[in-house]
Amino acid sequence: MRFAPDITCHTHEPHVPELSADTWIDRGGGVRRCSFCGSLSPEDLVELAKRPGVSVELADMKYGFPHKLYLHGVSLSCGPAKFYLKHLVEAGHDEEAFQAAAAVLLQVGIEVQREPLVRVKYKLLNR
Repeated sequence: MRFAPDITCHTHEPHVPELSADTWIDRGGGVRRCSFCGSLSPEDLVELAKRPGVSVELADMKYGFPHKLYLHGVSLSCGPAKFYLKHLVEAGHDEEAFQAAAAVLLQVGIEVQREPLVRVKYKLLNR
């Protein structure tokens, strides 16, 4: 299983070099977060969701589509355990990694499919 090593889903102004590339940063507890949005890495999402006592919740749909998950039962010193779905779009996830992350989303009734041109199609189930 191989997750994308680089973050490619955020775009920045090219004239601001210090914001031109985002990275996964361990802010404590061995959990990597996006340096831009604070999202868990997809790999850590999958691993944390497997832990006993951890539940996954879909955030509100304020943008009209599923955009964020919260993991409850996870104690992180750097704030709430959240995952932004845009990180599923990263180029470089192999099929096994994508399906592992998709299985976590299915827990909250979101079915995802890969689409051409590095896109992801979301479908809400039973809503």
